[in-house]
Amino acid sequence: MSQYGILPSRSWGTATDAAKGLWNANECDFKNKTCFYMAHKYGITLASIPAALQPSFTSLNCAAVVTASKCTKVSGYVATEGVARDAPADDLGYYPANASATCSANPKCLAFSAPFVMA
Repeated sequence: MSQYGILPSRSWGTATDAAKGLWNANECDFKNKTCFYMAHKYGITLASIPAALQPSFTSLNCAAVVTASKCTKVSGYVATEGVARDAPADDLGYYPANASATCSANPKCLAFSAPFVMA
């Protein structure tokens, strides 16, 4: 968002066609992804959100989305409810013990989800 000045659901800013393609391919317009990212980076109060992003935060109802989440907060990760990595080819393994530490120690790991499948 910040690199190109993208304002979710409002403006592409200066995003290149390649950046727009990546944004769309990764489903960044999905409300939960945008809301949880902004809350992770800036906080969940409107006052903590940069002025340019406040209309997006408000129109997406981000404060309510994040507050209602049942996701456990894990340091170093953006907990995003409703997002699953279901592509089996992406799986790095099943780690029921300490998935966050295992994922952090593996440079190929980008995410983990219940039941602690690393991707």
